[in-house]
Amino acid sequence: MAPVIATVLEVDVSRRALMVVAAVLLLVAMPYALTNSHRSVLPGKANIFSRTRDELYFADSRQETIAADEIAAAAKVRAGGCVQVGIDSFAGIEDREILKSPPAFLVYHLMAMSHGQAGAKTFEYVDVHNETSRFAPARRTEPCTVICLGCARAPEKLGQYGSYEPYVFGENIIFVKPRSQ
Repeated sequence: MAPVIATVLEVDVSRRALMVVAAVLLLVAMPYALTNSHRSVLPGKANIFSRTRDELYFADSRQETIAADEIAAAAKVRAGGCVQVGIDSFAGIEDREILKSPPAFLVYHLMAMSHGQAGAKTFEYVDVHNETSRFAPARRTEPCTVICLGCARAPEKLGQYGSYEPYVFGENIIFVKPRSQ
């Protein structure tokens, strides 16, 4: 819609009037842009200049409670030096409840924070038991680290990844394969 309005304004309105409209729109948008409650550029708690990039992933107030655990989990993955990382998105709850429990399924930020300076990691979903599993490529090797989302509520996951060392971070467990394996 915006491109259509811009085209109409460009054709039917003088350049001076167009500049006035642009200036008014910019002024109206400024308070919202400057005082964004999640990533403000003004001094305060959510200031983008006083928080780390990792902390900004959790700027949404619903996610701030899990920030420390998630940042520590990503640091564990990063420090391990493993380049082939599995993601087990174990739910352990009914499908209709998943939307009410978003913290256990925040995957992007964990992947972004886990890369570190050493270079790229390969992330692949593991232990998938739904209709999409038939599209999974054949796995060449087992991942040396598994990020198990929501697995702290599932003791059976400790047995499933028995050859890995478990590290619990809030709701998630990072399973790290010992170097000798």
